[in-house]
Amino acid sequence: MQAARVATDDGLFETWSLADGRFWLEGVPPGSIHLVVEADGFLPLAFTVELLPGMAPDLAFVLTPGKSPKGKRARGDDSVTVRAKRKPTGLTRYTLERETLRQVPGTFGDPLRAVQNLPGFNRAPYGLGVLLVRGTGPNDSSTFIDGHEIPLLYHFLAGPSVLAPDMLARIDYLPGNFSARYGRSIGGVLDVTTRRGDSDHWMGNADLDFFDAGLFAQGPIGEDTNVALAGRRSYIDAVIQGATSASGAEPSALLLPVYWDYQARVDHRLSPKQRLSALFFGSEDHFSLVGDPGGNGPDGGAEARLGFHRAKFDWDADFGKGTTLNISPVVGVDVSSVAADTITVDALVWEYALRADLSLRPVDTITVKTGLDLLGRYADLTAELPFRLPNYRPYPGGGFLDNEPQKISRDVAVHQLAAYGEATWAPADTGFSLTPGLRIDSFTASAEPKVMVDPRVNVRQKVADEVTLKAGAGVFSQPPTEFRLDEDLGNPDLTAEWADQYALGVEVQTDEATTLSAEVYYARRHDLVQRVDDVEITEDGPSPTRFDNVGLGRSYGFELMLRRETSKSSSGWISYSASRAEEKESPSAPWQRVFSDQTHHVVAVWTTKLPAGWSVGTRIQLVSGSPLTTYDGGVFNADTSGFDPIVPPDDGHSHQSLFHQVDLRVDKTWVGDAVDVTAYLDLINIENAHNPEFLQWDYRFREFAFVRGLPILPSLGLQAVLK
Repeated sequence: MQAARVATDDGLFETWSLADGRFWLEGVPPGSIHLVVEADGFLPLAFTVELLPGMAPDLAFVLTPGKSPKGKRARGDDSVTVRAKRKPTGLTRYTLERETLRQVPGTFGDPLRAVQNLPGFNRAPYGLGVLLVRGTGPNDSSTFIDGHEIPLLYHFLAGPSVLAPDMLARIDYLPGNFSARYGRSIGGVLDVTTRRGDSDHWMGNADLDFFDAGLFAQGPIGEDTNVALAGRRSYIDAVIQGATSASGAEPSALLLPVYWDYQARVDHRLSPKQRLSALFFGSEDHFSLVGDPGGNGPDGGAEARLGFHRAKFDWDADFGKGTTLNISPVVGVDVSSVAADTITVDALVWEYALRADLSLRPVDTITVKTGLDLLGRYADLTAELPFRLPNYRPYPGGGFLDNEPQKISRDVAVHQLAAYGEATWAPADTGFSLTPGLRIDSFTASAEPKVMVDPRVNVRQKVADEVTLKAGAGVFSQPPTEFRLDEDLGNPDLTAEWADQYALGVEVQTDEATTLSAEVYYARRHDLVQRVDDVEITEDGPSPTRFDNVGLGRSYGFELMLRRETSKSSSGWISYSASRAEEKESPSAPWQRVFSDQTHHVVAVWTTKLPAGWSVGTRIQLVSGSPLTTYDGGVFNADTSGFDPIVPPDDGHSHQSLFHQVDLRVDKTWVGDAVDVTAYLDLINIENAHNPEFLQWDYRFREFAFVRGLPILPSLGLQAVLK
């Protein structure tokens, strides 16, 4: 029997049937999809399939002999509803649908901002774009684009993500105990899969709101080649300047932010079972401070720049019988700079990467995944400072009050190589699966490579048709950042930070579209890199250590989520997290709450579809206050000509008051024959709650005031979709 191609129409999920006609299409999340079945000598078949959580699907297709006109597909007349459940590759995975996430209130239609409302995320002040997962720091969790890590996910401050929403095909959020395929992270993982261009016809859309404008287009450029393009540019700087001019005020300084990003993806089918693709993407943020903030001197000005650019290529091959191979090289560059008065800092990081992922199915009950993960980063830093860095080796004895300028020029190369393997054993009709895995990482910044061995295991058991128990344990490692391994700025003898994680949970399918999940977890973090002031006197002079692996951390908690999948009328979820996260600077130091520790975190998100193209959504957040440090006044320091705070006997432990915020979103869609137009109003903090975010002290540490969070903030947007 001839092999047939079975795929979603965007090409994201694809497989080929075996000789007897059987096939497996794995990983498709619940929701509405367009399924395509193609084979040489037969009319293509395409129809809508509504995948609902539950049992595995059982579908049968019969193709009609013939050949359809070029560029056309036979369309099925019926909408088929089946039950499907994605096979897990980790303990807990939240797979999110782009269209649902675009309507989450308070996110301005950005799906990658909406994921921060899921269990395990700690709330960031002012909605800043940092990933704070289960009490870990912003550098402890990773974001992957098609399997490759990127340096940042969000634009400056509370800006949108660096990827256009329409370029996203799927978002997977793994708060812990993730697959051995992922590494270099001791927190959580956000895995984003980009979208292939449509193979039938050209389509696109344009977005416009208070902050930025974007364009998206996708379609075929030949019989076997598809393209998807997106770009966005902000105009906040023009809005600020226009509003300032209209008010007639003459401020002493203006902060003018600008951001832009781009993505271009090309997919080409080499043969029925081989595909090439290329993805070019990047982003840049630029801040300009025009004028003198003090208002009592000449215009100074300051600038900051942050960006990255990547070129990624993929070769995908399907060898049949469950064997697939993906080889993906990447090259790119990260750029950052700061210039203010007599201070200039420029950092440039060149990156190369290569992934090779192989999947095998030796027997029906076992799936094996293995691969290699190579990453190299060459970092170059140049700076000119109006002071000397303390304990900087070329300038021993320097201090922050020295007026002699200091020039710094450093470069460091870090090479990382990893190999991983995992196998999933799932005996038929048992509801049981066992996934042991092993990842071996190494990194080299000096002559001697350092090796990390991370064993992991996840197990699942269905105890009833609607109830599944799950458990997992594992070790997770991440190397230090490049400049912390530099001989003169850091410590080349630093080892990797690592964590051991444990979790136990349950999933309950209450009905076809509703799931309830609960999980308890415990994680310990070891060898955390901390700033130290150790200086060894040698024959060549002072030799400072600066950083050392002396820190420890721990976190534990309980997470609960009730989720309603997308339906014709409504969708949403309620999540609750109870957690505790602590760290200590050394084994002998006391435990202290981390800055992002929030004992209770409740988020409710709900969107309801109304007649005539209307929809209304709301988001409610209730979050325990983050830790604060208070002081018993200050004491004058003659060396610095300033005041040093006096820490009370209880170390000044306190916390902010309860954070509460209600957001609202209203959408209206007008459906046309060729173009759909959607207008939306997104309102953040509709009750204008005065939530404290920071504690601001006077220069003597005697009086303080809370700095409030975002006030009521509206955004009006418009989207036109060419079908």
